[in-house]
Amino acid sequence: MNIFKILSSYDGSINEPNISSFLAYLLDPFEDHGLSDILLKEILVEATFENQTIFKDIFTNSKFSILVQPEYSVKFTSDSIKKRRDIDILIEILDSNIPIYSFCIEIKISDSSILKKDNQLEEELKGIRFHYEEDKNKPEIFFIFITDKPSTKSQEYFSKFQYHKKIHLFWRDHESSIVKKIQRILQYDRDGVIDPINEQSKYLMKSFLAFASTGFKSKIEEKSENNEKNNYGKPVIELMSDFAKTLEKEKEYSLDYLRNEFSRFVNNVSKITILNSTRNAHFTTSIINDRNRGHYNVKDPTDRRKNIFYYPNEDDRKVIKIIENIYPPRTKIYFKNSESNDIDYIMTDDL
Repeated sequence: MNIFKILSSYDGSINEPNISSFLAYLLDPFEDHGLSDILLKEILVEATFENQTIFKDIFTNSKFSILVQPEYSVKFTSDSIKKRRDIDILIEILDSNIPIYSFCIEIKISDSSILKKDNQLEEELKGIRFHYEEDKNKPEIFFIFITDKPSTKSQEYFSKFQYHKKIHLFWRDHESSIVKKIQRILQYDRDGVIDPINEQSKYLMKSFLAFASTGFKSKIEEKSENNEKNNYGKPVIELMSDFAKTLEKEKEYSLDYLRNEFSRFVNNVSKITILNSTRNAHFTTSIINDRNRGHYNVKDPTDRRKNIFYYPNEDDRKVIKIIENIYPPRTKIYFKNSESNDIDYIMTDDL
């Protein structure tokens, strides 16, 4: 049983704020997880301090205290009411209650919530600087950006952030990923290198590892893909992509016609008759400007694997066209925003 996969199923009740809260819990050395400051050290070791000798002192000298705060809201000016940003996790190292180091962690669990024209990191930096200026504090500020796995989109967005004290970490598929760090801690526990971690915390950490390692896929998503592979040889969305390659690129097709043709295509390939409900759901998933695709857990608007068709005229939802190498201009791409859990969209012109 994996509590994270269970909670994320059906309506997808686990989102980025939930993941931020859980990571903040693991990072806080004063919580009841039994990890002490082990994971916090694994994260902070990525920082390049102006005074490198201070790193060990943070964890060995009792004059330093650590404050971990999830969803920390900052404003830009003293009279700013609406213009605010929430830093996912703010970690402060204090000396006599005065912050001397500040780590601002921004979390993304998929590339879908990274928007190229968004200035989120810049605005959070402006907000945290103003926060400290108001309190007349001057801590050394670091920004830690955690994204799913190395990707062109996340790395371009990170490189655009013009600030030198910044760190780009990943949940998975990287030698210094959060998954690797947690795996290393569990290995320390098995080898007796650290004090024993309580069983409940180990269960939660292992469940979280399995959840993060799949790209935060719900139990239902994983089960559905496995069933499709068993039935048809590969996931239906991949069969849909194969089918699209057999169609004429410039032609407009009746949606009903393509549904029937796709059923025949699947039957020819797998010798299995695809259910109409399965077929229709995958057509909804693959049409970028069909708002209902958000209800089928399409989380990444840039996922080419799922972006196959579009309505040339959104008022006529019976006719679709194939997307070629370039997205059609001025067209919405709907997806489920993993940060808010709402159905959202971006314009193809913004990609």
